[in-house]
Amino acid sequence: MKKKLLSLMLALSMLISTMPFIVIAEEDGAGYATRGYVADKLLSVSDDYNAGITRGDIIKGYGDGDTKDDQYITRSEAVVMADRAFGKMPEPDKNFKRISETDLTFSDVPDWAEDAVNNLASRGILVGKGDGLLGSEDFITEDEVTLIIRRLYYLFGSNLKDDFQAYINKDYYNTAEISQGNVVTSSFHEVDERNDEIISDIINNYLSEEQPAGSNGEIIADFYTSVKNLNTGEGTEQDIEPLKPYLDEIDKIESLDELDALSTKIVKDYLVTTFAAFAIVADFKDNTKNILAFGTYSPSRTKADYENEDIMNSYKDYLTNILVLGGEDNTKAAEDVEKFIAFEKDLSQYVMSNQEASNIDNIYNLYSYSELCDLFPAFDFDKLLEALGLHPEDNVLVTTPKVMEAFASYVNDKNIDLLKTILKISVLSLGSQLDKRFIDAANDFESDYFGMDVTSPAEDIALTTTKNTLSSYLSEEYIKRNFSDETKKDVENMVNEFIDIFRNRIANLTWMGEATKEKAIRKIDAMSVNVGYPESFEDYIDDITVYSPNEKYAYFNTMNSIRKSAYADIAESQGKPAEKADYWSVVPVYTVNAGYMQTDNSINFPAGILQEPFYYSDGKPEENLGSIGTVIAHEITHAFDNNGAKFDEFGNAANWWTEEDLAVFEQLCQDVVNYYNGFESAPGIQTDGELTISENVADIGGMACALDAMKKLENPDYKLFFESNAKLWKITGQRQYLESLSTIDVHSFGIVRANRLAALFDEFYEAFDITEEDGMYVAPENRVSIW
Repeated sequence: MKKKLLSLMLALSMLISTMPFIVIAEEDGAGYATRGYVADKLLSVSDDYNAGITRGDIIKGYGDGDTKDDQYITRSEAVVMADRAFGKMPEPDKNFKRISETDLTFSDVPDWAEDAVNNLASRGILVGKGDGLLGSEDFITEDEVTLIIRRLYYLFGSNLKDDFQAYINKDYYNTAEISQGNVVTSSFHEVDERNDEIISDIINNYLSEEQPAGSNGEIIADFYTSVKNLNTGEGTEQDIEPLKPYLDEIDKIESLDELDALSTKIVKDYLVTTFAAFAIVADFKDNTKNILAFGTYSPSRTKADYENEDIMNSYKDYLTNILVLGGEDNTKAAEDVEKFIAFEKDLSQYVMSNQEASNIDNIYNLYSYSELCDLFPAFDFDKLLEALGLHPEDNVLVTTPKVMEAFASYVNDKNIDLLKTILKISVLSLGSQLDKRFIDAANDFESDYFGMDVTSPAEDIALTTTKNTLSSYLSEEYIKRNFSDETKKDVENMVNEFIDIFRNRIANLTWMGEATKEKAIRKIDAMSVNVGYPESFEDYIDDITVYSPNEKYAYFNTMNSIRKSAYADIAESQGKPAEKADYWSVVPVYTVNAGYMQTDNSINFPAGILQEPFYYSDGKPEENLGSIGTVIAHEITHAFDNNGAKFDEFGNAANWWTEEDLAVFEQLCQDVVNYYNGFESAPGIQTDGELTISENVADIGGMACALDAMKKLENPDYKLFFESNAKLWKITGQRQYLESLSTIDVHSFGIVRANRLAALFDEFYEAFDITEEDGMYVAPENRVSIW
């Protein structure tokens, strides 16, 4: 609208030749930038990078010396000024090359701006409009100017006052390599790889000599070997014969009754999700009771993926490939895939975002069993439940009602061929447990998706699969090798200290009333804590058969045994009181993460994360407060973020707020959304403040608590505190991966977490002498806080 208006004004000015015309910027400064604004802005920020630069060096006149300071500035003009202001620029380091587009060329750049545009483009600073266009003659906004400057700060990485995270982690960014099979590496991944070395050593010890029959050592060695053999193609079958009878039966289906009957048989035999699934979960609103839950087929890709032609072409190739591997001819497979993708794309519009799905109000939906049966008259849910060892209940929990109802519209006679394709693809999802060609097909698609080869060595795949599947068999030995009682006690003491600090912060809140405070304190007092490892080590997967790697289809049959054992435990819980959630039954002790569980009001810190750079056994207090201290308090704060605040002290979904306090809290959360929204994780990839709100609230509360703990120290070293925190968030990855994360990950990216967080606290400004002239500066009135 503004561009059209400006174009009209320019046209009129050409007609009224006797009137001088200058486009004046908006008074609020929120719109287009002027030449003078850009010159002054660049002069104020570039001196640390290009000593001695003057305003005259940045802005040139129009022959008569008139710099036209009040005139709107185009993108090409602004780029030329930025190039002059920052002078000689460094070549992008390994990190900046990965996260930026350094090979962009633009066809709409005037000759006089080409050198400057090419200079900044080759360093990943510029983001075009697509189709090879910079938008060279479009007016640039003040916000866009700020983005270019921030990108330059990140590129240089030489001034902590402008980009704290880039400066602290500069050596890392210059040298970090992404290991084969991965698309990202970070502080978390480095610790995970360290843990993998320990677990690999444990497994190799079991492999080096014969293990007693039925022992943990034999189970782990046999499972690991069967996975490795499948991925090398050695010593194992490479076909899908166990699936052939089902695929043949699918081809013969002519009616919905036949479709339903075969689907139920497949679910019973292999527990593969086809069209619908039932499970038993603790009731979100009364977690002492179990409830029957129901879900239907859901799209396998994100909404954004279905709009990306390149991704969809690669996805079509992948699906066509696996259908051909399953016995279809190429022509029919390609036709089936086209219809299947159109179906998934349609269904994807009903899928909630990660943020929407984390809101209990959106996912707690009760349907009567009869309503579900009426919605899907073609499916015999009584028989499906019987096959699963379950029985109907009056009320059934549905977490994705819109997807369910949209899918229901497809279950009819006219879509029988589509439904057969869905069933066939569901069965072929097991192909990767039988035939390496399915694994290769998936790797080819993911490599296209992320823009790099993601194929992992067979040993790495076997290690990852084993540690994720048989964690309870490995945990005790890992703890013996890599965790001390002293660390456990120290971290437990820190957790208790932070709980006290958080309780005190709640008591002193000025925006919350006493009635709500009382309930908030009740919740924090009821919080349970898990540190390191469980009190006793149990094998959470009982009654499984781990087949010898010498047996045919060993990995496939073992995984089927594990699925059936796990589901039998679920079925057995129906009609019984819900057991208290056991964190260690779902999270291995060597996990490099921490977590808050809303449904049992617990904070959890596995042994895997309690090592450098998260925890320093011999570190200074400031070092640990800046790292594991902020992590601990972060998890505590999750009990009171926009999602956790909807659960009470027992872990039940309940509203314990007064209406007035809730309104204030929601506005404070919106302030956090606005503060993070649009901040770039990489050039052109912006943070979604709504998507990341819960983690950002937890980050802010976590650092506030940790800084309260710092005040108890004598002469605390705040520089060490903030440096320690910034090291947690070092991360580098392929640009395609970052683009994907920006739409699905509820965590802000590393540079955002470090920089936006530190800039909220007075202690940071005092420690590093940050002023209004520095890139890290945020005006006090724009700094946000909740807890």
